[in-house]
Amino acid sequence: YKGYVGGSNDCIEIWVNEKGKWEGEVISTFAAYQTVRQLGQAAGLKKLRHPTLTQQGKPLVMRLIGNDMVRMTVSGYVQTMRVVKIAGNGQIFFAPHNEANVDARNNDKTDAFAYVSKTPGSLQKEKARKVTVSELGKVLDKRFKG
Repeated sequence: YKGYVGGSNDCIEIWVNEKGKWEGEVISTFAAYQTVRQLGQAAGLKKLRHPTLTQQGKPLVMRLIGNDMVRMTVSGYVQTMRVVKIAGNGQIFFAPHNEANVDARNNDKTDAFAYVSKTPGSLQKEKARKVTVSELGKVLDKRFKG
C-alpha cells in the first residue's frame, strides 16, 4: 500500500461558464491518483492532462499545476509569475518568476515580500494566460484570448 499526506492539490482546472466568467475546480492529489487507479495509467493520465477538456468535460481555459508560469497584470504591469501554491478553496498563490526562497520570505513578517493571491475570476480580469519559458529563458506567450 502507498499512503499520501492529505491536503495536497494536483492542479486547478479553469473554464468559462455560461455567463462568460472563469470558474475553477481544484483537483486534489488523492482524486488524481484515484482517476489513474480507476482508468489505468495511460487512460487516467490522458484524462487528467487532456489539452482541451476539464475532468467534468467542460471546455478548458487553462490547467495550472505548481511551478507553471503565468503572464498577467499585477499592480498595473504585465508580469511573469510562477504558481507557488493552490489552495483547496480555489485560491492560487503566485510569486514573481525571478524571486527565490519565496516560502520563507512570505512567512517572514519582517520581509516586505508577499505572495500574489488570485481566483479564477480575478485571473480573467488580469488577462492571465499560461506561458512557457524555454531553457534559454525565452517566454513563449500566446497572448490573452478572453
